[in-house]
Amino acid sequence: MCIHWRNNKEIDNLVKLGQLVSVIGRVSNYRGMIQIRIYKIYPEMNPNAETFHMATVNHLWKEVYSKPFNLPKQFMEYITPTSDGDTKKNPLNSAVTLLHDWLNKHRVNQFTVQTLLADEALREQLAVSCAAQGQSSGGIKSLVAMALQELIKEEKVLLEHNLETGQNQYKFLISERDLMPEILSCIERYTSGYFMSGGLHRDRIALELKHFPRKRVLGCLDKMVDNSSLYQVDTNTYKIT
Repeated sequence: MCIHWRNNKEIDNLVKLGQLVSVIGRVSNYRGMIQIRIYKIYPEMNPNAETFHMATVNHLWKEVYSKPFNLPKQFMEYITPTSDGDTKKNPLNSAVTLLHDWLNKHRVNQFTVQTLLADEALREQLAVSCAAQGQSSGGIKSLVAMALQELIKEEKVLLEHNLETGQNQYKFLISERDLMPEILSCIERYTSGYFMSGGLHRDRIALELKHFPRKRVLGCLDKMVDNSSLYQVDTNTYKIT
């Protein structure tokens, strides 16, 4: 099922009701049901596209997703604990810390692996992490890719695919301290008129701030209630105090 939340002339001009389309998005949960947050949508000109897609999904499930994943041996050296058990000396953990500190300092909105490697100081620090494990500087790119995967798991970085360049790009997710003003602005924008003066539903807030992980937005709402920045009209509706 597809729901058109509000008028969007760009989409209205691009696709029509009942038309076959292709979308790129992220699977999420809305009121206990699976939905797709759409990032890109465009008309599908191939009438067999849906059949091909189902065949591809079936093939991937049988040949890829249903099989256990074993980390390649060349990467195991990056995640093997040191002999003294000090995980802080682990090159992967060090790289994760280095990347997060660099992103937090520079506040780069969107970036690629090349963006990170272009910074000479950061590249030298990553080279030290590789050298600590006896690896050459040629392993830096692999180390950065793995560190970014860890940051994605921690919901500090979001992975996006750029259709124009065909490359993966990343987005740094700001901290809760910076997320709070975004939430306040969202609620104020929608509750300033008569229509939604009774408050804004948490699902609407999460939808409007879809560039942040839903879990982080909902967690931030709870903290804002605790510190009296917001109050709950009911279980799922929030107003500014």
